[in-house]
Order: sequence, then structure tokens, then C-alpha cells
Amino acid sequence: MMRIIATVALLSAAFSACCLGGEKASFTVATCNIQMAPTPSANKWEFRKDFQKELLEKYRFDIFGMQETFKHQIDYVLPDGYAYIGCGRDDGAQKGEYSPIAYDKSKFNCMESGVFWLSQTPSKPSFGWDAACRRLCTWGRFRHLKSGKIFYFFNTHLDHKGKVARAEGVKLILKRVGEIAKGGSFIITGDFNARPSDAEIAPMFDPKNAVEASAAESIGAERGTFHAYTGKPLAFIDYIFLSPKISVKKYAMATDKISESRDEKTAKLASAKGGCQYASDHFPVYAEIEF
Repeated sequence: MMRIIATVALLSAAFSACCLGGEKASFTVATCNIQMAPTPSANKWEFRKDFQKELLEKYRFDIFGMQETFKHQIDYVLPDGYAYIGCGRDDGAQKGEYSPIAYDKSKFNCMESGVFWLSQTPSKPSFGWDAACRRLCTWGRFRHLKSGKIFYFFNTHLDHKGKVARAEGVKLILKRVGEIAKGGSFIITGDFNARPSDAEIAPMFDPKNAVEASAAESIGAERGTFHAYTGKPLAFIDYIFLSPKISVKKYAMATDKISESRDEKTAKLASAKGGCQYASDHFPVYAEIEF
């Protein structure tokens, strides 16, 4: 009888450790603005697309947000074994830019997902406040398969012109994070089109709301994420925000050049007429996190 009791106790302890939070979730999260190409020949996409695909294959971020992506771009660059959630911002289907969340299907299960527009009418495609473009936020509820931990992922792209739209968009995102995550662990990625010192995104830096991942490596705004294809940091506008209890083990930017490609044909595109040295005008930003 004592042996049976001891066995049951051990099994119960094992179940608790495995299923009730004993193992920490640890994975890599990223944000990647790949610069829009409404058609396959726009914005030098024909020169950039193979290297953009190669970059995502090289780093294989476990889960990441993208911005300025049309459907044909997502379909081309997404690594094998990955899926994504999201929709076109212009019609809620496939028209216009997406702000998708891509994830490794062997590591995560997407349990629920949705989108909301950054506007006064967030449930339908719409322009918000003084925005030049329709803007939305994609979200998903995910299970990390190895640890069983549940978390929420939000990805967005704030307006490049409207200051009021950026400010109100931040307020709406934080409000929806509270309503959807309900105190659970969350990640927010995106191109916020604003520097850390800009007032319109100040609530994102309030430690009661979120923690910005680059703080873990003491990387300041001089390490800009936007470089306009020059490779020289011009503005820090791409972010990974985390719920306060998530810890950052590493933070970095991927600054690879097309001329460094492992594929000789792709590398030669950097010196071709009309070619360029980078896959995008933004550096991908990534962080290894744990919770």
C-alpha cells in the first residue's frame, strides 16, 4: 500500500511540474519589416526576395511579427514548417498589407487568433484619426508545446504620418492587450514609426504596461533599426515589448548584407544594376526570451 501511495505521489508531482508550470518556456521572438512590394517587381523586391527568404531560413526565429507584407511576399519568404495568422488591412481578407504573425508549427499551437483595426471602429477595415493608411493589429493565443505555457502575441504597424493615430493606436493596443490577455504573458512586436523619446508611444515604455526588450542589452536609440538601405542606423522604430515577468536572455539585430549570401547568384544581385545591399530598409530585431 505504501508503495502505491508513493508511486501516486511521484506521478502527481511529475504531472504538476510538467502541466502546471514547472518547466519554463524559452524561445526566440523577432520583428521584421520586410518593406512592402505591392507587386513582385516593386521596390526592388526581385533583388531582395531570395535574400529575405534566406535570412528567415538562417535565423529561423521561433515566432515573429512582420510588417509591410503583401500576401505574395509572405508566401515566398516563409520558411518550411511555418504557418502564419493575419489578413490584409484593406478588406480583412487578402487586399493590402498584412501585419502577420509567423510561427514554427513544431514549437507552437495557435489556439485562437484575430485582428482589430487601429481606429474608432476597430472591428472593420477603417482609417483611424489622422492616419494616412488603414492600420491593424494581429493577435494570437499560443501554446508553447514543450513547456505547455500559454502566451499572447500582438503584432502591429503604426502610421507613418499621423501622430494622433500613433498615440491613439498605442492606447487601443494596450487596452486590447488587457482585455484579451487578461493578465497572462504577452509579446507585442511592431514597427511603431516613432523613436523611444516620442511622446505618442510613451505608454509602451511605462513599466506597468510592458518592458522593451533592448533594455536587456543596454542598446540605446543610437543603434537604429531603420537604415534606408544604407546599413547606417537612422532611427530606432522597431520594437519587441514584453509583459513584465518575461525575461530577456539575448537581444540583437540581424545586419546581414546580400553580398554575404551563401548563394552566389543571390550575392551577385547586390552589385547588379538597380540592386541593393540589404533585404529591407529595416534590420530584423530579435530576442531570446524565457518565462
